[in-house]
Amino acid sequence: MKRMLIMTFLIFLVYTGISQDNKRNSISLGFGSVVSTKIESFSPVMDVCYRRDFNNGLGINLGYRYKDCNYDEVCFLGYDDNGDISSVRSNKPNLLNKSFIAGLTYNLKLYKDWFIVPMFNIGVGYGRVKNTVTHSWDNSVYTLTLGNGADISVIPSVNIEYNFDRIRLFCSYSYEMLFEIDRGRFYMPNIDVDWYTILGDYYFVGDLKLGVAFKF
Repeated sequence: MKRMLIMTFLIFLVYTGISQDNKRNSISLGFGSVVSTKIESFSPVMDVCYRRDFNNGLGINLGYRYKDCNYDEVCFLGYDDNGDISSVRSNKPNLLNKSFIAGLTYNLKLYKDWFIVPMFNIGVGYGRVKNTVTHSWDNSVYTLTLGNGADISVIPSVNIEYNFDRIRLFCSYSYEMLFEIDRGRFYMPNIDVDWYTILGDYYFVGDLKLGVAFKF
């Protein structure tokens, strides 16, 4: 029994050493902001991922994704009997989404330690839309929830990466297409109808991140 334990331990050490030499595993942290004409201010995005690269360039990606979108202000106008603007109701919508992602990657060598890595991930998570309302006639401010529920996202991405021995630096662009599982729960202020409606294209936005990965 003692010999078996020693052999098992030695095999584990050898396997660990080989894994460290290959450095095909990595844990990464990416942080940035949503970039879209629909966004009013800084909207943080963060990805924490595990990646395993194989010999043929393919890889798998597993992780957690956080996104907090601050959309452009939408104003609903009120008019008096003469057709003049009598009041303004300002709406500032926000989408908070948290999801677990999984997908495939492919490493393409550009030059020496530079790589371009296309990725395709699917996310499953939970979203919540809130709206901060300001009334001009009394300057009152309040926040209300316009919808919440489970969602699925499709996330094509591309990384530009530079590899050191133990770490990898990268710049990443992702375009997330988010879909509700329970259709009709996510609403947005719609200036065209002066009310809250489902605006699906608001949930299709890109983001730009910088990050670092630790290889092992």
